[in-house]
Amino acid sequence: PRVRAYWQKYSNERPSPKQSEQLTAVMKEQGTMLKDLLGVRLGRQEMIDTLYLQVQGSERQLLFLPPDRREGALQALADADFESKEMKFRSQGSYSSKDEQKLFNEKLAALADVLSPEELEEFHRRNSPAATMLKSEVRYFNLTPEEYQQLLLAKESTEAGKSTKDVVQKLFGEERAKEFERVGSSFYQNARTGAEAEGIPLERVDQAAKLANDSMTSGLAVAQDTTLSVEARKARLAELQAQADVKIKELLGDKASKTVLRDLRNVLRSSASYIKP
Repeated sequence: PRVRAYWQKYSNERPSPKQSEQLTAVMKEQGTMLKDLLGVRLGRQEMIDTLYLQVQGSERQLLFLPPDRREGALQALADADFESKEMKFRSQGSYSSKDEQKLFNEKLAALADVLSPEELEEFHRRNSPAATMLKSEVRYFNLTPEEYQQLLLAKESTEAGKSTKDVVQKLFGEERAKEFERVGSSFYQNARTGAEAEGIPLERVDQAAKLANDSMTSGLAVAQDTTLSVEARKARLAELQAQADVKIKELLGDKASKTVLRDLRNVLRSSASYIKP
């Protein structure tokens, strides 16, 4: 990186498209040299992972395989220069879900010759973009393996454009959809994560998440209530935030409530944008 004078402003110094191509070419050259020396193709990230005894990226995705099968799959991805493809993809800064799916399909194609159809299907079900997102959404929603498979297939096919709640309702009924909505909200998930770390009873999580959701709903209603003056609405939003702070901290404690209250503050701040004279 270029060293700037202390008074100069920060600027984004990402590699240009041409520099990215040059860096990729250097990485390929290094990979070829290492293969000549060691008999295997190692990417830069693989060397770092080995040095620090860490598992991530493609290796983490392939952990379900026996060691010998995993090595073969990793070698196939290395031979297809997949690390360079992923680096180029991430360097774009912003990308669509369609772009992400395209890259994943390329990875499936690279693995097709070394994995059995059953192994490839399991890799797909574990690591597709839809699966990654779904596992986050259903983190606290109980599903049997068969139900999870059914839900994932629906999300990847004809129901792809629908919300997960709508798909759950269609597949499993109204009651299950309500349960998913309860445990799938960001307020609930953040409250539960903090509560589990601090050993706080789960019944308090439900209460805290309900308080946050109610405050969010009330905040939007207040912001749009034109019978109140602008100042009165702003004051009421501040009051809602202050009341929620006290009650949620009482339930979860200072540490476990931090993320929930931060998200609620952001939501109420967003609601304030609806306040018009």
